[in-house]
Amino acid sequence: MELSDGSLSLLDNLKSTYHGRPISLAEIQNLKNYTENSLNELKEKDIINIIIKEEYQVIWLTPKGIDINVQELLKKKEEEQEKIKINAEIEELKQKLLDMGEIDKNYEEYLPEYEEYINLLHNYNEVKDAGQILMGRLAELEGTTTKSIYSEYNMDLED
Repeated sequence: MELSDGSLSLLDNLKSTYHGRPISLAEIQNLKNYTENSLNELKEKDIINIIIKEEYQVIWLTPKGIDINVQELLKKKEEEQEKIKINAEIEELKQKLLDMGEIDKNYEEYLPEYEEYINLLHNYNEVKDAGQILMGRLAELEGTTTKSIYSEYNMDLED
């Protein structure tokens, strides 16, 4: 059975506070979760009966209303909301996966160019290492430091 949150709350209050005994409309209207819509929904779904006479207005739970396990309905409603939340998260993750697939395709498209740059960097490092070895040997032959050789040839020590 599908009931709005307000109607479930009102029914829970009726069952827990009044334990199924008949109550006046005035008593119901004093409940914090009372709304006209909630009361009408419970009446339309044959969960409560209402007798309205000039002298009095009485409301009581029908057998159907007594048999309803409000806590179970609240739990089911909570589970449904959790399912909706989880499904939304799943859709978000699917979208992220698609986006990552696009990134992966872009990577594959530029992979040859990346590999070429990596090879050029390796070649540069090999030439640089050879140059540093030569500068070290030159410093050794002249009996000085590598730092002074770098200065003599106007080279930056950070190169």
